[in-house]
Amino acid sequence: MIRKVVSSLPQLWPCPQAQQLQTLPYPVTAVWVLTQATLLARTFQFSSRIRITFTATGTTDGGLEFGGSIRADNAGATDQQRGAGAANAGTNGGVNGQAGNVFISGGFGKLTMGDIDAAIEKALGDVSGVGYQLALQEAGFLGGGDDEGVMYEYSINGLGIIVTAGQPQAVSANNESSIGLTYTIGGVKLGYGYSDDGITFQNGVSASGSIAGLGLKALWLENEDGAAVESDASISATYAFTPALSGTVFHRELSGRTAANDRSHTGVGFAYNLGGGAELKGGVVAIDANGVDNDAADFGLTFKF
Repeated sequence: MIRKVVSSLPQLWPCPQAQQLQTLPYPVTAVWVLTQATLLARTFQFSSRIRITFTATGTTDGGLEFGGSIRADNAGATDQQRGAGAANAGTNGGVNGQAGNVFISGGFGKLTMGDIDAAIEKALGDVSGVGYQLALQEAGFLGGGDDEGVMYEYSINGLGIIVTAGQPQAVSANNESSIGLTYTIGGVKLGYGYSDDGITFQNGVSASGSIAGLGLKALWLENEDGAAVESDASISATYAFTPALSGTVFHRELSGRTAANDRSHTGVGFAYNLGGGAELKGGVVAIDANGVDNDAADFGLTFKF
């Protein structure tokens, strides 16, 4: 199966006051950013990309299922594809297990190797976001970077068990390790996760469910052992107004061990399904970065084939 995603949009890039965003615990790229003090200084920026994913599957004579998947742009090992600034630039990519993944599954569960998420992220997941590609709802999960890892999953009677391990970390020489648990009852999914990279460890819980067209999710993470961000909490609500039109609101609150790391994001947006795999998306997010207010917004189309 071949899957392609094509998208494009106009954008406004950060004004000088928005440089505070660069201290956030995730990359901030390709978004509209409009500061209240410099509305007239804004500029437009455009963004588009295409991603093609290759998926392969098979079955053994004994009934075991196996396969793998990778994005075409991650298959090689070039600096541009995987980040020229990384210490292992030019040696990673799918050819070395640091992008894409392979799996085998059966009655024993599912075993996956490659570029995997940490178990805590797999079990809990992010709340719903808004916009074309703002991604400002994404939580700071510990572990699961662009390196080789292994994941084991097993489920029984509504209970899901996930265990992951990553390569030894440069900062600690210890393997990343993480565990995630999920339990679904009465249409409500509950999650718990723990992750450790040898320096910092993280605990988290989540809950999600839906009723009468309204989907709700809450997530809470706590970091220990000196992490800059002490807690990361978020909540979202998505309502389907029609089969094609939905609206989403979310709030994310980051509490730092010092005031300099305090952040809050509040967003509202919509998605309209045009049919045939095309979807129109837009959103606005109010950002408070340690007392500096910024507004981020974007708008665009996504196509899935």
